[in-house]
Amino acid sequence: MADTLVIECNLAVPVRAASGSVLHGLDGIPEPVDVPEDTVVHQVPVALSNGQRGVVIRVYGVEDDPKGPVAAGTATWFGRPILDTLSALGMDPETVWPGVPDSERSLWNACLFPVAPEAESWECARWLQTRGSAYSVSRWREQHRLSLASSARYADAAAIESARGRRLSASWRMSAVSLVESGADVRPLLANSPGLGPLSEAARALRDKAAALEASVPTEAASRRYVAGLFFAQAGLTEEADRCHNVAFRLIEQAVERGRQVGAPATQQSWRHQEVIVQGPARIDFGGGWSDTPPFCLDWGGTVLNMAVLLNGTCPIKTTIRRVPEPVLRCVNVEDGAPSEVQVVDIGCSSLANSYALQRDHGPTQRCEPEALSHGLAS
Repeated sequence: MADTLVIECNLAVPVRAASGSVLHGLDGIPEPVDVPEDTVVHQVPVALSNGQRGVVIRVYGVEDDPKGPVAAGTATWFGRPILDTLSALGMDPETVWPGVPDSERSLWNACLFPVAPEAESWECARWLQTRGSAYSVSRWREQHRLSLASSARYADAAAIESARGRRLSASWRMSAVSLVESGADVRPLLANSPGLGPLSEAARALRDKAAALEASVPTEAASRRYVAGLFFAQAGLTEEADRCHNVAFRLIEQAVERGRQVGAPATQQSWRHQEVIVQGPARIDFGGGWSDTPPFCLDWGGTVLNMAVLLNGTCPIKTTIRRVPEPVLRCVNVEDGAPSEVQVVDIGCSSLANSYALQRDHGPTQRCEPEALSHGLAS
C-alpha cells in the first residue's frame, strides 16, 4: 500500500490498495477490498428526499477532472475519455445525463453511482472498475443513481457522524488489544474508555484471542482471559467478567499442575517443628513490580528492581506457619496486629476449584493456594 492514502475507513476485511490509490470513508463492506492504482474509492452515506437511505461508492481516477466538459473532449473517467469508458460498460449517455444538455455534461454531473446497501454498492463499484464483478448494466439501469454533485448534496450527516463513532470505537478497541498483547498497563485505558460498547468489544476480542491460545500457551491465554474480564467488568458485564476470571485461574491451575508433573515429585516428610516463624523487610519497587508472579512470569520471566526497608529497625512482615490438627490449609491475615481484623479462610487440600473466589473475596490470601500446590502441600 505504498503511496496510498486511506482516510476515515473502518474495514474488517482484507484490503489491497495499489500505488496511488485513495480510499475514503469505506465502512461495512463485507468482502475483500481490492483497489487498482491511481483510483479514488469514496463511500458516502446518503438520505434522499423520498426517504430512501443507503450509500453510494464513488469511483474515478486520481487524475480525472470532474468539471472537464464532455463536449470539449477533456472529460475523463479512470483516465480514459469518459464516452469511451461508458461505451465499454454498455451505458447510454442519455441515461447517464438525463435532461442535461450536451454542453453541460461532465463527470461531476454524470449519474453513475447507485444508492444501495454497502454490499451492493461495492459490487457495483467493482463492476465500474472492471474488476470482475457479477454486476450488470441492466441492474445498474434499474437503480436510483446519483452523481458526484448530487451525492454530496444528499450526504446523510447523521450517518456520517455514526460512522465516525464506529471508527473511533474500532480504533480504541484495536489500540486496547495491541497494548494488552504488548504487556502494557491497561488501567489508563479502563479509566478513560470511550464507552461501554468499545469496552465490551475489546473484551470479546481478547477473550477470543485467549481461546485460540489455550491449547498451546495456556498461561498466556490466562493473561488474556483475566484482562478480558477486567474489560467486561468495566463495561458492567459482571457475569462475563466472572467467567473470564474463572477460566483464567483454571488455566493457571493447569499450568502449575503440568509443572509439577514434569518436575521432581514432592516428597512427604515428617514434621520437624510444630511452628516456624519467618520475618522479612518491606520492599519498595522501583520497576517491574509483579512481573515475577504468574501468569506473566511463566511466559516471559520476571525482573523486579526493589529495595528492602526496615520499619523502626525491625522487619515489619511476619509469617507464622503452625501445624493444625485438621486436614486443611488455614490462611490467617492480621492487619496491623489488630485481632479484630483477622480473616480466616479454609481451603480444601484436594482441589483448587475455588481459586477465583479466594482471589476475589480474600485478596491477602490469594497466592496461598497456588503456592501450596506448586510446593506439594496440596494436590
